[in-house]
Amino acid sequence: MPNETVTSTAFFSNGTAWIGTLGGLTRLAPKSVGVASDQTVPMQISIRGNYPNPFNPSTVISYTLPRGGMAVLTVYNIAGQKVRTLAAGFTTAGTHSIVWDGRDDSGRMVSSGVYIARLMTGNAVSSRKMLLMK
Repeated sequence: MPNETVTSTAFFSNGTAWIGTLGGLTRLAPKSVGVASDQTVPMQISIRGNYPNPFNPSTVISYTLPRGGMAVLTVYNIAGQKVRTLAAGFTTAGTHSIVWDGRDDSGRMVSSGVYIARLMTGNAVSSRKMLLMK
């Protein structure tokens, strides 16, 4: 299996989840990433959590936005250093999920430890701790 770095792009087409990679597009297993069936609009941004947690080697991070707009979802290590930008750009209102494969922006696997997922949009910020155990 080739070592591919996942970009920050995940989308649906005709009910199928796709995620961009250096090698092209990869079809994801059903329900591994996507918009939740609960289509109610949240009142504030939040990272709903990640599962599994603790995780190895990947985890799904779920987050909500009350309205569409520019949003950035970034993973930081416990020292506050940026590890990976998972999503950056216009995001629609609602609940979304994205997979983090435990790699940094350079495609290297990160070490075991505590990581912080941080969602920013406008003046709002939400954070959640995640634990990678190898």
